[in-house]
Amino acid sequence: MRNFKNVSLTKQKALSEAFPELLNFYVCTEVADYKQVSVSVFDHWLSQEEAIKRIDNSSSIQCDNNNELLHKFIISLAQSTETYVVKLRGRNTDKKATFREFTSHCGMVNSLIPKHHFSADTHRFVLVLPQLNLVYFESSDFTHHIYFKREEDLESVSKLANENGLSIIK
Repeated sequence: MRNFKNVSLTKQKALSEAFPELLNFYVCTEVADYKQVSVSVFDHWLSQEEAIKRIDNSSSIQCDNNNELLHKFIISLAQSTETYVVKLRGRNTDKKATFREFTSHCGMVNSLIPKHHFSADTHRFVLVLPQLNLVYFESSDFTHHIYFKREEDLESVSKLANENGLSIIK
């Protein structure tokens, strides 16, 4: 069974209009109305020495524990509000974002498992949460990125992060 399916054309259009700047986030372009924070297993940005010690030289058990914390958090967040998976279609300059909805709770859980920190970013999930007006990017090094417009939208996310043993890094 599939983990997610395309949303209707009407919903595709509505989400595209709600997030017209979505492709800019993929190329790390600043978008005027959005701010960015990161949710991480670490409570601060790591120095190069810290990163080598706490990421590159971490045991497989520690990697699994870090990914489990992030997984529990994103599942909690996705269950708390309307959530869609973003997939890019097209090549080079003709890319466009398409939106998918989860087919079941099991599909959501399976789709949102964080990839190994050495995996390429192109294989990681991206979500939009329209009710909170935010975009969520899975990233490497046990840190994910959130783009948001209003501070009040981030409050519930920060609370969930803390409840799941994670930190918000600005």
